[in-house]
Amino acid sequence: STEPTEEPTEEPTAEPTATPTSAPTPSPTVAPTATPVPTVPPEVAPPIILPTVASCPLAAEDGAPLATIVYPGAWFTVAEPPELACRYFDPESITVPDDPASLSTAIMVTTESTPYAEAVAAATDPAAWEVRQQVELVVDGLAATLVAAEAIDAPGVPAGVSRTAYLLDYGTAGTLTLATTGEADSELYAPHAAILTLMVGLSTFTPPEG
Repeated sequence: STEPTEEPTEEPTAEPTATPTSAPTPSPTVAPTATPVPTVPPEVAPPIILPTVASCPLAAEDGAPLATIVYPGAWFTVAEPPELACRYFDPESITVPDDPASLSTAIMVTTESTPYAEAVAAATDPAAWEVRQQVELVVDGLAATLVAAEAIDAPGVPAGVSRTAYLLDYGTAGTLTLATTGEADSELYAPHAAILTLMVGLSTFTPPEG
């Protein structure tokens, strides 16, 4: 196949037509395949499959329904007192201490009257957090933000501890947050973050009207 190229009459027609048509065309089509990589959350472990799930109703202080939280069937939650119900989730049995404010579990749900925009600003404050990931989402039609960060000088979270949180805009009712915290290099933090993501996807969120 190379012999004809040695003849003077063949060189001008064979080489110029083969080189431009084969080499340049494949390279532009390969490069764009790398774009999906940044969409993979760095704080979340590989997908976890929940064999069974359970659910509980989350209510406001006045009893108004806020959400139906779905969690791993093998995990535990708090059923009473009412103000703590469906707000704490852990693979180990949960004992409510004398001071409920000191209760800490693998995944926690909190509600606050702080407007959503202010809550997101606080969760991404560079003076308090080293933000590793911030993603704007829509959950059950509600504006939401995923924030994965490491505490610098954050209220209630020791410096160096990582936190993955989903903040949901509950309008006039404030902000609903589902979060997990832990040492980023621990064996539990990444799996708990992955389970948190599944819980957000499976749960139903219904902010009160008005």
